[in-house]
Amino acid sequence: MAQRGEGYGYGGAEGLHRAHEHGRRLCDFNREQQAQIVQDYFACRDGAERAAYEPYIDELRAGRI
Repeated sequence: MAQRGEGYGYGGAEGLHRAHEHGRRLCDFNREQQAQIVQDYFACRDGAERAAYEPYIDELRAGRI
């Protein structure tokens, strides 16, 4: 549950860069974080920042959640 754990925070684009470097996958985030990652990806307009989200969005599109 988000209220008992990490909640919605995942560290933003910088946190995703670090997570990806450490082999963390979308399924390693809780459901609230997964939803926030997707929401932030579609709200993001900066290409460099958006790139941090793409490995996780690719997993989602491939059904690997």
